[in-house]
This record gives sequence, C-alpha cells and structure tokens, in this order.
Amino acid sequence: MIVKVKSMIALSMVFLVHLSANSDMAIIDYNDGGDVQAVEIKDKRGGVCRVAMDVVPSVVQTNCIRLTNSKGIKILCTGKKQICKREDEVFDFIKNYRPTSKPTNVTHNNSLKLRQGMPYSQAREIILDAGWQGKNISPRDLTGGETTEIFFDNGWRELQDCAGTGMAYCRFEFRNIANQTLVVITIGECVKTSKVKCEKYLESWSLGRPLHSRGFYSN
Repeated sequence: MIVKVKSMIALSMVFLVHLSANSDMAIIDYNDGGDVQAVEIKDKRGGVCRVAMDVVPSVVQTNCIRLTNSKGIKILCTGKKQICKREDEVFDFIKNYRPTSKPTNVTHNNSLKLRQGMPYSQAREIILDAGWQGKNISPRDLTGGETTEIFFDNGWRELQDCAGTGMAYCRFEFRNIANQTLVVITIGECVKTSKVKCEKYLESWSLGRPLHSRGFYSN
C-alpha cells in the first residue's frame, strides 16, 4: 500500500513539473494553419530568447543558444544556460497550443491602454497580454533595410512593411480568435535601446483590414 501511495505521489510530481515547465514558454506569434510559429522561452531571471519553428519540424530562426546535450538531443537555452528546452519539447508545445483568450474590443483607441508615442516594445506586450497574436509574414517577403533588423533581431514577426522614406512608418498586424485584425502603425527611424536593437514608437492603432487588401496606412 505504501509503495502504491509513493508511486501516486511520484506521478503527481512529474505532472506538476510538466505543467511548470510549460509556464516558461509562450507563443508570441500565432498563425492559425501557418507553417511557422514563434515561441518565447523565459527563465526565472528574466532572460528571454525566441525561436521560430516550422511543421517539419525544424528551427527557422532563433536567438537562443543552440546546443546538443550529452544524450545527443538538440536543445535551446536562454543566456548563460539559465533554462534549456529540447527542440522537440518546443515543437510539442506549439503543436498542442490552443488560443483561449477572449477577443479584445479595440473600437475605442484607449481600450488597450496604449498611448501615442510609447515604445512599440511596450505596446506589443500590452497587445499580446490582451490575447492578440501577431500575424506572421514570411522572411522572403521582407523589403530589406530596417525591416530585417525588426523581423530577426527584435523578433517582431508581425511586421508587415516599413516605408523606406519620409516619416519611416511601419505597419504591424495582430489578430484575435474572432479573426479581427488589429493594425498598429509606428513612426520614426530605428532607435537602439537596452531592450531592442531597433525600437519604434506608436503612432496609431485600430481595427482594420490586412495590408494586402488595402493601402499601407489605411484601416
């Protein structure tokens, strides 16, 4: 009887560890039915790295430390190896992900607690926390210049395009489980900060149509 109880406790501990392990991973760009999904891995010290994987599965792009452990298993680690995830573990997390957040109503521009001029990195966190997911584009659709820095170095895969001249507008798109599109426009040239290589600043945000259906700066 004692052995049976101990076995049950051991199973419970394994289950709890499995749950806590997933709490340090989050989908940051959810493209329903898309070939590539992006995951953020975060350790207890606040270190973060990102990995984009496709359905093969294989790593498309990452700023995580890529290693092979003593058992020959490929792993992805945050800085100083504070936390490491097996590549197959990350893929399973993507495969089993089911968005459950309720749609956020952004009919009024202040419903997301955003403000004009705030750093896009900060606005992005608010938008993702509200249940929106970035709309991925393919790396081959990048137009060059700062779009490459924003897409790869910052990990902002929801970038749709940037104007190469003038006020340097950039357009980002998100969607929710109601399949609404949130259009976010930033303004200004890249500013390097301690947080990201290419910071942008919020100009406007509203429900709109995807970029391919209308003009760059239209809703």
